[in-house]
Amino acid sequence: MARLRGTGISAQTVKLVAVSILITLCGIVTAYFRTFSNLNMTLHDDEGTLMIIIERFLEGRALYDQIAVVYGPLYYFYEWCAHILMGSPVSHDSVQLVSIFFWVTCALLIFLLIYRATNSLLLAAAAHYFTFSALGLIGVQPAHPQELCITLLVAVGLAACCISSRIVRMFCLGALAAAMAATKINLGVMAAIALTLALLAALRRGWRRSVLLTAAGCVSLVFPVALMWVHHTDQWAERYCFVAVASIGACLLAISRREFEESVEFSDLLSAASGFAAIIVAVGWFAVAHGSSVHGMIDSLIVQPRKFGSGWFLGAEVAGAALPWAFFGLACAGFYAARRAPEGALGVMKLMFPLGVGALCVMGRYSDLMSYAPPFLWIVAIPPGKALPDRLGSLPRAILALLAAIQILYAYPAAGLQVIFVDIMIVVVAAICLSDSLAFLCSRFPRLRARVLSKFTMPAVAALVALNVFSTGSAIRNYQKAEPLGLPGTDGMRMDHERVAIVRNLTARIDSSSCTMLASAPGLFSFNFLTGKPAPRAINIGIWVSAASDTEQENAIAELLHQRHPCVLFNQSLVDFWTLGADVSSRPLIKFMKEHFEVVFETSGYQFMEPKGLSGSEVQPNIKTD
Repeated sequence: MARLRGTGISAQTVKLVAVSILITLCGIVTAYFRTFSNLNMTLHDDEGTLMIIIERFLEGRALYDQIAVVYGPLYYFYEWCAHILMGSPVSHDSVQLVSIFFWVTCALLIFLLIYRATNSLLLAAAAHYFTFSALGLIGVQPAHPQELCITLLVAVGLAACCISSRIVRMFCLGALAAAMAATKINLGVMAAIALTLALLAALRRGWRRSVLLTAAGCVSLVFPVALMWVHHTDQWAERYCFVAVASIGACLLAISRREFEESVEFSDLLSAASGFAAIIVAVGWFAVAHGSSVHGMIDSLIVQPRKFGSGWFLGAEVAGAALPWAFFGLACAGFYAARRAPEGALGVMKLMFPLGVGALCVMGRYSDLMSYAPPFLWIVAIPPGKALPDRLGSLPRAILALLAAIQILYAYPAAGLQVIFVDIMIVVVAAICLSDSLAFLCSRFPRLRARVLSKFTMPAVAALVALNVFSTGSAIRNYQKAEPLGLPGTDGMRMDHERVAIVRNLTARIDSSSCTMLASAPGLFSFNFLTGKPAPRAINIGIWVSAASDTEQENAIAELLHQRHPCVLFNQSLVDFWTLGADVSSRPLIKFMKEHFEVVFETSGYQFMEPKGLSGSEVQPNIKTD
């Protein structure tokens, strides 16, 4: 490889660093302007909910025992670190800066992963371009812990491909899976299952491997059914479950017959388990040191999630045609496992798969991508050809295939932006498959690389960098066209005129009142930050209208009764959204709001309510007679 004169640095390394810097700089600017123009408080206010929990934790309240939360302590640890480093209070500006960091970092990790796996700047730049766009979900829903989860998911693939020391690699894989579990328990379980299956498949052949892999494989196939059982009568869940089971089964069929060039020993499993345990203990200690109890953590993160999916949900749109397609993908994996599939057929599949994934990404059809791509994720576990070099190795390929297949379950039960989340690993797999297919084609047509691929590689990379620059310019222009919000904690934020008008009008009306505590239905905590009005401390989640217990709602009522002038922000359409149209008018806090407050200002479905002709202290005698 050519090296720069007078240095030991290769020209390829210089190109890698230069492209990395360019796309990262573009990414920072693009992510900043897109994130700061995506405030969704007028649609749903997940951001405000997460902000109020972070603020209360930073104020000294104990997670799980004093604040009912469903996310692991690692999420609150990094938000705690970020706000200490920034030296700023919790605000829309502060949490969005944290999200921008994860958006840019995750895209860069994908770039490095694909380059390490393919040795192609072109494929790495292309994967970065497509995934950076998809990672926009972080900017649309800032402060959500999935920003860390997707970064950790990509980091697992990077660690599997890049770390050469067996002990260090196994420890890191276990640690990364634990970090996911300590952030979102569902994704952590999925990552742990994928890594367990891959490591068991790579064990030295024998009866122990057969028994352990069979048992773990059965558990992995039952897992989607058990996870979605509460919706087993719903057609969307049946389709989703079938696609997931077929995809996992196809990966198991392909991997179980692979010959791993480097067998895993039981000591490697112990190293991975040690990494997992170390992170769980360290993160758990952080929560305990800040007032949480072990019992509270176990109840909130392990016991309560057993009700996963029984409450609010948004069904995944899985097309009916995805079912026979999934069966076809499973059958193809079976043919390969039975050694009946010709090498040429596999090469064609490795070419067609990324082309299909790329086409769906360009069209923005992310639901179709989640429906049709998973049954063929197994092909990344197979090297490009027996006589061709493999930069990855059997174990990293197995990990990537299983990780991508199992994590599609993350879009259950809320298939909103989570659909795009699961598609990101699919794009990563597709880029590696495309590299494999090109290697296969070059082996069949030796002049192809010299005459075509090499000639157009750098111009294509330059074009992709130019596309990044164009996206950056577009983000800047759209941001400049938007209107500054101009409210506390939103110095950098802009939105369209209509939403700005709604938020300003509501904020101004609340500010002009003598309100001393603002409650909202559902939880619209962003308005507490914008107005400086405290929210009832007994309510921590936006979906409290259906998720908060009667005791929690009664505690919130007691807080309001002790206020000189409580007030309420109510939006019936958003209540209906979170309750799936169910009648919650008899719930204590909703009933209290309806009976003792009256509408004094209304705009775009939002009702600002104050006590019915009375001060807050005079409401108490009425409520006592209920």
